Amino acid sequence: MANSKETAKQILQNIGGKENVSYFNHCMTRLRFDLNDNDKINQTALENITEVISVQIKNGQLQVIIGLDVQKVYQELISLIGSAGQASEKVETKERLKPKDIPNFLIEFISSTFLPIVIALGGAGLIKGILALCASMNWLQETSDVYTVLNIVSDASFYFMPFLLAISIAKRIKVNEFLAATVAGILMYPTLINGAAEGAAPLSFFGIPVPLFSYASSVIPIILAVLLLKFVFNFLSKFIPKNFEFIITSGLALIITGVVSLAVLAPAGNYLGVYIADFFIWLYATAGPLAGVVFLTLFPVLVMTGMAYTLLTVAFQNLGTLGFDFVLLPTMIISNINQGIANLAVAIKTKNKTTRSLAIGTGFTAILGITEPAMYSINLRYKKPFYAALIGNAVAGGLSVIFNLKMFAFAGSGILAIPSYISSKYPENIVNALICIAVGAILTFAITLVWVKASDFEEETADTVKIDADGLKTINLGSVGTGDLIPITEVPDPTFSEKILGEGVAIDIKDGKVYSPITGQVEVVLASGHSVGLRSSDGVELLIHVGVDTVDLNGKYFKTLVNQGDSVKKGDQLIEFDYQKVKEHVEFTPTIVVITNTNSYSDVNISTKSKVHSNDNLISLSLN
Repeated sequence: MANSKETAKQILQNIGGKENVSYFNHCMTRLRFDLNDNDKINQTALENITEVISVQIKNGQLQVIIGLDVQKVYQELISLIGSAGQASEKVETKERLKPKDIPNFLIEFISSTFLPIVIALGGAGLIKGILALCASMNWLQETSDVYTVLNIVSDASFYFMPFLLAISIAKRIKVNEFLAATVAGILMYPTLINGAAEGAAPLSFFGIPVPLFSYASSVIPIILAVLLLKFVFNFLSKFIPKNFEFIITSGLALIITGVVSLAVLAPAGNYLGVYIADFFIWLYATAGPLAGVVFLTLFPVLVMTGMAYTLLTVAFQNLGTLGFDFVLLPTMIISNINQGIANLAVAIKTKNKTTRSLAIGTGFTAILGITEPAMYSINLRYKKPFYAALIGNAVAGGLSVIFNLKMFAFAGSGILAIPSYISSKYPENIVNALICIAVGAILTFAITLVWVKASDFEEETADTVKIDADGLKTINLGSVGTGDLIPITEVPDPTFSEKILGEGVAIDIKDGKVYSPITGQVEVVLASGHSVGLRSSDGVELLIHVGVDTVDLNGKYFKTLVNQGDSVKKGDQLIEFDYQKVKEHVEFTPTIVVITNTNSYSDVNISTKSKVHSNDNLISLSLN
């Protein structure tokens, strides 16, 4: 990334400034913002930032997809906004959550809660996978001290997951992180864990039974407990003076949250997690291969909506109770690899060097487990590669159920996690996993190669830069509208006709619709509405001026559709005017297009057509 600081500034500028940010964080590829007012989002401008791959608004949350450099931009945003979660509070008058929106809210909440801790789980999971490989190959004995030490290192983040989730949730909902971690400590207290292992009878708190469960590696109990902490603390704060917050408010909040969590919420959450996992066990047992086909086909969609991370609750529940997961973990590797393989097939088929380079880079990234860049920059953009990957997913998903595929640790979601398929208890599992991966990848690759054509990857933007065999760089600009071409020398104004401002041409646009010929930014918009100045992403500076002496109309009959500072794409409408009315008041009504930095180019070639349409090339600029 060329300039992370500048990218962060542009993003912040186009989401309404730091005052509009209530909360923000990031995952491996995207920034996530909770904003006070989503109407302040300039999505077009965000999408036109060079380093931004895509922009989405999911369940009210803005997601800006950057790719692997997201951490750099995130750090720059922290310097501009402040620590994550410490931005201005949300506007209290914001519309309350409607019942119909609750499922989407819960999905987004669980997803955003898991994202910050994935880095810890992924690193530890990779160690688990390597340990499994070493044990299966007899390189390490499971009774050895070396294995024991490494197992402690790899297992800690999973065993003490309630602590990680508590901190993540606390940042998400703006409750004290240390109080939240203390609540996690309550659930992880040795009395509970040891009592559960020994089958001890429940404790009694003034007649209230407190069941003894081990909440190690659990997910839902700590989520419910920290949410309760937030509610209780805020409620108490309304009645207890601020000066007593650190003693009385926090103490009462811990007592109430701790007791209610231990007696009600945590056991209920534990049972809920078991029931959810049991549902998937039932589904896979009942539907068989069809369940795998449907789940793996839909998995890329789950990634795009953020729902994939929600299913981590099921995966960790299975790991904790069964010792393996058979739903999410073993199949998402297949899906990610197929997305990457589709990109590599595109790299072979396309003749465009830029597309090929991008496809190779994002393809290998997806194979390593980070799939969003591959999906958004190539597969979804050209569609056929995406569909090919879905077909590969469907077949491999069916096979995964037939083979009863299992994954014994969370070690990421790419090819490096393959050792996590290894188990001495299920020696055939790794072979079956390799078969499923290979079948999905081969199908995806073959279908992409056969189905797509080189023409599918041709760039369509008018201001595409091309380099010929002699190294001459050419930039093509689109037309600003539909109409007859008029040489600029025939414009009845010497400023234009004598090319004082630069080379150009005029178009008699009778439908009154003026479009952007480039992708770039609006530099100037005159109050009279008859003229706009643009600068393209390639550095081309343009002046678009409707008629001569139209400034005297004082904006009458003109409507500008953009503002200064806006980002525009080629084909975006800039101006709308009443051609007939303007013609009644001025002598010359055609729209003039001038390259104001003409001297930056070795040659300016104007279209030789007598009439152009809005999607035609109008001007070609050359430079060495």
